[in-house]
Amino acid sequence: MQLKHLLSALLVATLGYVAAPSAHADVVAGDVLLVSSTQVSRTDSQSVYRLKANNAGGKVTAVSATVTSTSPNTIIVDGTVSFPDLEAGAAGTSSDTFEIRQNRSFPFKPSDLRYSFSYEEDPSGLDNDDDGYSPGAGDCDDDNPAVNPGAAEIPGNEVDENCDGFVDPGTDPADLDKDGYTPAQGDCDETNALINPGAQSIPNNGIDEDCDGEDPIVAPDFSVRITSPKSLTTVGVSPIAVAGTVDDQSVVLTVNGVTVTPDSGGNFTVNVSLLEGHNTVVARAVKGNQDVTDTISVSLDLTPPFMTIESHTAGQDVYSPAITVTGLVNDIVRGTIEEDQAAVTVNGVDASISNRSYAAQDVPLTEGPNTLTVTGVDQVGNIGTVAIVVNYIIPQGRRIELSGGQDQ
Repeated sequence: MQLKHLLSALLVATLGYVAAPSAHADVVAGDVLLVSSTQVSRTDSQSVYRLKANNAGGKVTAVSATVTSTSPNTIIVDGTVSFPDLEAGAAGTSSDTFEIRQNRSFPFKPSDLRYSFSYEEDPSGLDNDDDGYSPGAGDCDDDNPAVNPGAAEIPGNEVDENCDGFVDPGTDPADLDKDGYTPAQGDCDETNALINPGAQSIPNNGIDEDCDGEDPIVAPDFSVRITSPKSLTTVGVSPIAVAGTVDDQSVVLTVNGVTVTPDSGGNFTVNVSLLEGHNTVVARAVKGNQDVTDTISVSLDLTPPFMTIESHTAGQDVYSPAITVTGLVNDIVRGTIEEDQAAVTVNGVDASISNRSYAAQDVPLTEGPNTLTVTGVDQVGNIGTVAIVVNYIIPQGRRIELSGGQDQ
């Protein structure tokens, strides 16, 4: 906490004032320095001065002085001056000036001036315990004269007598975590006393305890495996049964975060809920600091395939008793759709499928309106349909008929 002082004293400005610093600030006036002088009337002159100040104590800030006169022949025109911060035992010159008006019939006497100083003491410069050291000079306990940078360290008493930051003599200041190793001696983490070149490294925990640059990896002595369903399987219901094996029944086993207890043979089965789309199923076995997983990817498809008819439009007139109907079949399965991932029929006629496209050949028609119903079934049984009506008109008169090359 800073202490505000107002020091009023009758001080004569003398040349060459010297004061020894004390525990508390003691600011006194020094020389006055003439800046300029101007005759302003037949009898008066006006002069501008700077003031020197000497600090015989600790550091002070916000230093200012008010100048007054004891002589009727010396009139103060502007009597306030300020100073920069004054270190302990230092002197300084005012940042601005004061101004007087002097009767020229009488000589100016600096001894006629009086100075009242105002300042704030910097607590870091105070030596409260009078041991010759202030907090600013490194005293870490300014209420105990036995504790200061010049004191002798006493081992084993948990007191930092010499203020070096350590409670025992001979401790290297670079050993911040006090584990007996410095960075120069290979300590790779000075914030953790459990990490140093003399520590025992714990395998598989991702921490380099002994600072050798690596965490030792020890292969686990057990395994876990998901046996059903196979990875990249698509299903149409949720939840699904996930089965597997683990060869050490002392492990903690979870499947997607749910604890599972294997039977005496190490086999386990658990129901796992899925969201529509792609799902990851993780079986995790943990023993001590060893962690083993097996992962599969399963897709849940609850969406019927989306069917289109591209070869014909609703209400179209056709002139053949049997037509080829083509279109697109889309589902949420990964990548393209082939015949092993969906089935398509048009009015009961099986269609071939390639790269999400289908084609049903020789779909028979009868004269007049015919409904073309396209039915798609994906690999998990979801059904999608689309239908349009086309009008078969029997051609009259001569005509050209296709006799071969339909699929060329």
